[in-house]
Amino acid sequence: MEVINRNIKNILKDIILIVFFGGILTTAFSPFNIFLTIFFSFYFLVYIVENNIYKNYLYIFILIIIFLYSHFYTGLRWISCSFDSSSSTKEEFGWAKYITQLGLPLILVWPQSIGLLLAFGITKSIGKCVNNIQNHKQNSFHYEYSYKKCYYDNNFSVTHFTKQQKYILSILLAFFWVLGEKLRINYIEPFPWLLLSHISVYHPILLQLIEILEIEGLGFYIVILAITPYVNCCRWSFAIGLISSLLFSWSYWRYHYISSLKISLPPILIVQAGIKEPPQNNNEKIKALEKIIFLTQNAQAIAHKQYKKSIIIIWPESAMQFPINYNNKFIPLNWSNKNFDDILISGVDRIKKNKKNIYFYNSLIILNKSGSIIGEYDKINLAPFGEYMPWKGFLSKLTPLSVSESDFEKGKLPQEVFIPMFNTTIIPYICYDIAFDEKNLSKKIINNNSNNFIIHIANDSWFRDSIGLYQHLAMSQIKAVQLRRYLVRVANMGVSGIITPTGDIIYKLPVNYIGAKFYNIN
Repeated sequence: MEVINRNIKNILKDIILIVFFGGILTTAFSPFNIFLTIFFSFYFLVYIVENNIYKNYLYIFILIIIFLYSHFYTGLRWISCSFDSSSSTKEEFGWAKYITQLGLPLILVWPQSIGLLLAFGITKSIGKCVNNIQNHKQNSFHYEYSYKKCYYDNNFSVTHFTKQQKYILSILLAFFWVLGEKLRINYIEPFPWLLLSHISVYHPILLQLIEILEIEGLGFYIVILAITPYVNCCRWSFAIGLISSLLFSWSYWRYHYISSLKISLPPILIVQAGIKEPPQNNNEKIKALEKIIFLTQNAQAIAHKQYKKSIIIIWPESAMQFPINYNNKFIPLNWSNKNFDDILISGVDRIKKNKKNIYFYNSLIILNKSGSIIGEYDKINLAPFGEYMPWKGFLSKLTPLSVSESDFEKGKLPQEVFIPMFNTTIIPYICYDIAFDEKNLSKKIINNNSNNFIIHIANDSWFRDSIGLYQHLAMSQIKAVQLRRYLVRVANMGVSGIITPTGDIIYKLPVNYIGAKFYNIN
């Protein structure tokens, strides 16, 4: 009985520690940006698993799943806010709130949990092979494996890895962690949230490594860095320190080099509408649209007093409250100033009909002062649950769904729109788009010295005041660094602002701010 009680106490202790350190890993991400927590989280994950590595692989696997589940649960709990964004949404999809809150982390953990188990298993197997070879050379026969650091009690044999095994484990953990992220995005659900490389926004110098290492390489490096205290070896620490010195020297140079480049940005008027609840009827939609036009015209008049030339006005995602026909080329809105050739960039839902089907698109359009559409872009990467329902076949068995009418279509238009009046090209992203990495587009823009910049429009009102707002903002910072361009972010409830090609936020409209701001960066 005493042995059983001790076993139960050890198991409970392991689970409590794993849950805690899995949860606090979220604090390394925005808005907390507590970079040091990655060292504590990874150290105790490896320490606890190592102390149980010779007991039972199933137990190790469960511990890893709990660690990752705790991380995803705390980091993505805000997603359930989307089901409370309006009374109609709550009534129609309220059933999915707790399924998503509890079930989504359970779905996301599998690629990385299997990968981490493989990392520990391979490390253990390598240790056994090395030990067998050493024993064979010494012509000695052992029925138990001997290692450098061992201690035994009456119940368990807890064996620690050698330094060589720790080197191998560090590399394998980093590799399988990043591989798990890739598999999660490409094969389970396109949801590139909480990637370890996203914590790089913690410091602008660290953020520059995105360009040379890219998303996957930076995630690999961060895992190696986080496990270094666990390895606890002077040679390993020296090697990682030397590599880090070279990387950070390059990052420091890159930061100041990009800052010195004359990368232009046209005069911009950002309108943060502050519409908390999605309008439910035509009267509410008209009032919301009138509010945006009122904010625009007031700020527009002030801007033209300061700046006697035409400007670019940007509204957030879905700011035009009424869907328009996909083939429509004219929108009569009373927003423009007749004395200037201002243009308006706004988000709008568009509908395309044929004899059999109706297709919905989440779009960005560009209007000249006469109301003609002179540019357009349709969102390519759709948000699961928000713009389409994933795993329809499975979910339809759980509850009756009618999601076909509300599903959006993926856009196919080029992700570059030229604006002749300003002789500039915009690279548009709509909300969830910003989370994805188009490497071919990135190389093309970086090699192109023309006058272009990035626009990211979003409607994060359903995030409420959660950490999801700032996780989304971090992705915008990363995109600006990747493309070496200014990024203008306009969100309905915030955070809106202007991000430099080095990832610095130089102007920011905070969450829940209602108004419009003019920026002219020379």
